[in-house]
Amino acid sequence: MLPTEEVAEEMLPTEEVAEEMLPTEEVAEEMLPTEEVAEEMLPTEEVAEEMLPTEEVAEEMLPTEEVAEEMLPTEEVAEEMLPTEEVAEEMLPTEEVAEEMLPTEEVAEEMLPTEEVVEEILPTEEVVVEEVPEPALEEEVASQPELAEEVIETAELSEPEPETADIPTALLRPIRGVLKPRDDGPQVPTATITPVGPTLMPAPPVSTGEKPTTATLRPIKGRLTPVEKTPVKTLQPQEEEDEDQD
Repeated sequence: MLPTEEVAEEMLPTEEVAEEMLPTEEVAEEMLPTEEVAEEMLPTEEVAEEMLPTEEVAEEMLPTEEVAEEMLPTEEVAEEMLPTEEVAEEMLPTEEVAEEMLPTEEVAEEMLPTEEVVEEILPTEEVVVEEVPEPALEEEVASQPELAEEVIETAELSEPEPETADIPTALLRPIRGVLKPRDDGPQVPTATITPVGPTLMPAPPVSTGEKPTTATLRPIKGRLTPVEKTPVKTLQPQEEEDEDQD
């Protein structure tokens, strides 16, 4: 009872009718649920776990290889499904929408893997390189000292340098967005710097080996005459006088 391709094409609405069937922006905004209604519509954790299919049911739901190959579109259909350049540009979000889509710092920190997860991702097995001895080559090198020096030089040159890029690091998720320069506002006028006059220079260090030069002393000719002074009276202690009176 399926209709033929011609009847199915006739049943499809034309572009004009399809555009008339689309709701306007005002009607579309009214049809959107509010935040409270949207939160009530979300299932709880228990209900969400019950809604998940079991492993057996999930394996049965997977299509077989033959069915999967039949479900893949052909090259012609895939090319028709690709949007044109104009449609692709219209599908790109604007800068404002892109900024709103960027996660906040708290969400970005929660998205980073923990130390336990990083330790599980990093390989723990140590790679051991086994050295295979070559006795015949060692005997030849020992017999010819010139050849031994050349072999040592070539071995030092051929040693690979450790590459830091090969060391696995924590897997970080890429964050899409547009970086904008920070606007610090108008510049605050600052005080002008005035030039400073000549500064004091440190004196040269005094050498410990050489003695510093001093002023020369000139001899003075003349005679020294003693100064006449009155004799000084000698005072006797009062204790002896008190003993005599007793």
